[in-house]
Amino acid sequence: MKLKTEKKPKIPIIIIYSLVFYALWSLWELFGRSAVGSVVSNEFLLEFITEGIIKVSVWVLPAVCLVRYFRDEVYL
Repeated sequence: MKLKTEKKPKIPIIIIYSLVFYALWSLWELFGRSAVGSVVSNEFLLEFITEGIIKVSVWVLPAVCLVRYFRDEVYL
């Protein structure tokens, strides 16, 4: 006997996720990258901050949260 689980609404969540993602990434590209570049003078540290910390925070963490939210409906 299977338990009937309620499906979560995907479309509104994906729309909100996309809007927030593109807004954050646009703000980073327009203002954040130059602000961090003016503060950090070491090239290696600048690349680590921008490509390592910021990119992972904006790209990977929200995607992981989205997959965890829909974990009952996602088959990996």
